[in-house]
Amino acid sequence: MATLDTARTSGVDRAFDALAHATTATIEGRASYPSGTVFVPAGLPDSGVHIAEAMAAERPVVIVDAEGAEHLVRPSDHALVVTTLIGILTAVVAGLRAGVRSYRHARLGERASSEQDRADRDSSLVG
Repeated sequence: MATLDTARTSGVDRAFDALAHATTATIEGRASYPSGTVFVPAGLPDSGVHIAEAMAAERPVVIVDAEGAEHLVRPSDHALVVTTLIGILTAVVAGLRAGVRSYRHARLGERASSEQDRADRDSSLVG
């Protein structure tokens, strides 16, 4: 029997509830979000794709988490979001590069010291 991931299901349910509430509010003349807003449940494998598509179309996005919290990102905020994500990605890549350099340096240091140990041992055998 198939099982449902309740976190994902509740995220979708909360996004649907938010959309239904926004639609009802708009019909009643008290719009809670700008026209064309895209509602995206957080935590789904393709949530990022939907957010990116909405950002590319310069549409507002409401990201709804499993607890029902709604996070509005307006088109004017998209540049800030993209800049922040690029900054985070750059920091992560820089950290990975630094880690690789440290690892290489440590390995080269080990190799250099083992070569020196061998040279010292060889010279003690000769002399």
